[in-house]
Amino acid sequence: MSLKPSDLDTIKDFPQNWEALLMRECDESDYTLDAWHESLKVMNIWLTEQGRTISFEQALSYLDCCAQSERLSGYQSTLTTIVAEMLDKHGIQENA
Repeated sequence: MSLKPSDLDTIKDFPQNWEALLMRECDESDYTLDAWHESLKVMNIWLTEQGRTISFEQALSYLDCCAQSERLSGYQSTLTTIVAEMLDKHGIQENA
């Protein structure tokens, strides 16, 4: 699956090496690159519904936090499910 910054209109400020940064986070997690892509799309939908935008760095940090929470809690689920639940319960801080 291929993902382009233009697919994520609520996520801004993509650095030139955004794909490498995403791959690094993916490699350090228990989830596939496809799961990270799908989670970014889930976040994009939520942000659209909220009328908000965030930077790529903020989005990546949020997804990393979600991926780590699964490890710490022992709760096994898909990354997209964890992201959707975290967004519904906690949202994203304005200065995330």
